[in-house]
Amino acid sequence: MQANVLDAPVLNDGLPSLTEPLTDKINNISQTIQSAERAMVLERIAEQSKQFSAASLGSLADLPRRVNIPSVQGEPLVEVEVEHGWRAIEQEWLVMVTDQELNQITLLTQENMISLVTLSRFEQLALTLIKFKAAKDYDSFNQLSLVLPVSVLEKLGRNHVYSAQANHHETKKSTAQIKDHTARLRVNAVFQAPISIGMIDTAIDLTHPAFKKGQVTSQHFLADEHVAPKAHGTAVAALLIGHNTEQPALLPNAKLFAASVFHSQTAYAQGATLFNLLNGLEWLLANQVSVINMSLAGPPNPILAQVVTQVQNKNITIIAAAGNEGPAAPPLYPAVYQKVITATAVDELRQSYRWSNRGEHIDYAAFGVSVLTARVGNKWGRESGTSIATPIVSAFVACAKHQSPHDFLPVLHS
Repeated sequence: MQANVLDAPVLNDGLPSLTEPLTDKINNISQTIQSAERAMVLERIAEQSKQFSAASLGSLADLPRRVNIPSVQGEPLVEVEVEHGWRAIEQEWLVMVTDQELNQITLLTQENMISLVTLSRFEQLALTLIKFKAAKDYDSFNQLSLVLPVSVLEKLGRNHVYSAQANHHETKKSTAQIKDHTARLRVNAVFQAPISIGMIDTAIDLTHPAFKKGQVTSQHFLADEHVAPKAHGTAVAALLIGHNTEQPALLPNAKLFAASVFHSQTAYAQGATLFNLLNGLEWLLANQVSVINMSLAGPPNPILAQVVTQVQNKNITIIAAAGNEGPAAPPLYPAVYQKVITATAVDELRQSYRWSNRGEHIDYAAFGVSVLTARVGNKWGRESGTSIATPIVSAFVACAKHQSPHDFLPVLHS
C-alpha cells in the first residue's frame, strides 16, 4: 500500500489543531504543579507561624502603632506594628534570591507591585538580598505569595525591628525560681586573655572613662541621617571590657568589635531593623570574632534563621537575650533558634528577674538585676534586664572557647 503524502500547506495548517490540545494539557499540568507547590509552601509557613500570636508582648505593645524615626535630613523612617503584634519598617520586605529569582522579581517592578530599594551581596554570610517596598495592595505575605516565585516564599520576610532588652532602675525582686538545671553565673571572675568578641547593639559612648584603654572598634550601620542612641550599648560594652574599680570588666584585655545598628524609637526605647542586623553580622564575621553578644530580641524571621545558621557554620557562637516581655510572653528571637545560647537574668538571691521571658529554650542565667555599669555622660548607674545578663554569659563562653577551642560544647536547648 502506498502511503498518502500530505502537501506542505496541509501539514502546516493541520499542526495547530493537533498540538494545541496537548499544549493546553501541558500548561494546565504545569500550573497545577505550581499551585500545589505554592499551597504546600504556604501551608508549611502558616503552620510555623501559628505559635507567634500577639500574646502578651509587654513593652513592645506599649509603643505607638506608628513611629516616625527622626531624620536629620530627608524623609523619616516609619516603623509600624504588623502581623502578630511585631514591628517592622513600613511596607519594607527582604528576600534572599538567586540570580534567576532576581530577574523574576525585577519584572514585578514594571507592574508597580513592588519597588526595589537595595540589592546587597553579603560575602561572609553567602547570600544575596533584595530590600524592596511593597505597594499598599501587596503589603502582606498572602498578597506577595500570589505574585512572587514559589522558590522565594520561604526566604521572604518583613524588615522586622528588634528591641534592646534592658530596663533602667529595676530593683524589685521576683519570687519565681528559675529551672534547677539552669546554670547561675555571677560577675565573680575576670579572664585576662586578649581575645576578640563581637557585639550587636546601639552605639557606645566612647568618651566614657570605662573605655579609656581604647579596646573598642566600632562601626555604624544606620543611615547617616539617623541619630544613633548610645545608652544600651554603653552599658553592655562596659560589662564586657569597661574599667571600674567597683565592677571590674569581665574581659579586661579583650578586643571588642561593636556594630551599631539601633535607632531611637522613643526617649527610652531603641529598635534595630533586620537589614541593619545583617550588615552588622557581616562586618563581625569579617573581623573573625569567636563570640557575638546580641542583647536584643524580636520576631521570628526566615532570613534571620538562615543567617544565624550561616554564622554558626563558621564556628562563631551567638549569645542572645531571652527578652524582657514577661513570663506570659511568646518566645523571642534569635534566642529560640537552635544552637543559639539563650541568657536570662537573676538577682542576687538567684531568683528570676520578674520581667524575663520564660521557656525551655533558656540555657543560662546570670546576674542581671540592678547591676552597676556605665551610663552616657561619664556616669555610672544600675541597670536590669536579660540584656545585662547576656554579656556575662558571652564572656563565660568566650573564655571557654579560648581555653578549649576544639572541645567547646555548651549544654543547649534543642
